[in-house]
Amino acid sequence: GDGHGHGHGHGHGHGHGHAHDCAAEHKEMAEAFDERWLFDTIDTANIRALNADPEHGVLHAIKPFDLRFDTTRWLESDADEQLIITIPFTGSVKLKAFSLGSGPEGSGPCKIKAFINRDDIDFDNVNDMTPVQSWELAVGNPPDAEHLFKVSKFSRVRLLTLFVDTNHGDDTT
Repeated sequence: GDGHGHGHGHGHGHGHGHAHDCAAEHKEMAEAFDERWLFDTIDTANIRALNADPEHGVLHAIKPFDLRFDTTRWLESDADEQLIITIPFTGSVKLKAFSLGSGPEGSGPCKIKAFINRDDIDFDNVNDMTPVQSWELAVGNPPDAEHLFKVSKFSRVRLLTLFVDTNHGDDTT
């Protein structure tokens, strides 16, 4: 009887240990989610966009996770379809993916190029630089589609610049 009691105790201890692991795993998942959505680490006051329509500036495009489907506010280009968006972070961050909802049909971005830790990028020099990575987005790209960064190249980012090179045919993006 004595040995049986010991076995039972061991089993209980094991069960408890397992439950603890699950809780820890859940917490890690929650933290990983927070890390993935970097809204709180963006230095919002210093975000800038070149060639943005004054009525639809860059801050309309940087949204907290719960507003990612909000289409009442958007960023729109002004003179032509190109945009340069520079997003500084409050520290050094690791970028894994970005989401960018496209506007209607031809106004959605097509070719996007990313540069990091350069605060001098403008339309005069952007075409002379080699992007760290580039993407081509589909027409009607949804706000929850994730575009992955090559994490090895985006592991210590203090400043991210996205250059919208072309869109899908409209005058503005």
